Amino acid sequence: MFTIVVAGGSSSRFGSDKLSKSLGNETVLERSVRIALAASDGVVVVTDPSQYQNPNVHCVVAGGKTRTESVANGIAMIPLDVDIIAIHDAARPMVSIELFNRGKELIEAGNAGAIPGVKVTDTIKQINLDDSEIIESLDRDILRAAQTPQVFDAKIIRELYKNHEPNTDDSMLLENAGYKVVVFEGSISNRKITTEEDLEIIRTEISKEKSVA
Repeated sequence: MFTIVVAGGSSSRFGSDKLSKSLGNETVLERSVRIALAASDGVVVVTDPSQYQNPNVHCVVAGGKTRTESVANGIAMIPLDVDIIAIHDAARPMVSIELFNRGKELIEAGNAGAIPGVKVTDTIKQINLDDSEIIESLDRDILRAAQTPQVFDAKIIRELYKNHEPNTDDSMLLENAGYKVVVFEGSISNRKITTEEDLEIIRTEISKEKSVA
């Protein structure tokens, strides 16, 4: 299994480069890549090659104008004999090796795609965009918030990315094409850094890990 670590975003909602923020003795990006390396046979990092180099990864490749283009650039760099491809957002530095392994196992079991997801705790309302009227209160028991790493049969994801639609979620490409994508239990700790608050929560969690160790 090869993993693409997607690190080409603009961090517009965060306000600055969140992937370069410190998590102690490593940055957000460095931690995400380190864990991906431990879980994979090879890692492709999608970011500016002039700003990031790591002798342990398979390669570093520039991103595209959209996340979808960035993933496509990463897929193009993976050896053709690789059977399983995982795609992970660098902004989720608390990912575990276990999540990678579980996704890999589900692909080896014959699924086209496997993604981690967590139960939704808030009540979700579907609304009319024109006037914000509530259309329906959705059943939380059948809803999951998607995380990464999203893991795929390499042959299928390669083929679908040849004619990918702009700004389409990775698993959605398979869903729209009729392939079976399953959701396995994610982790609340596998938080995506979107705000300063997210970053501080992750720093606190890491500090707790170090104190226990």
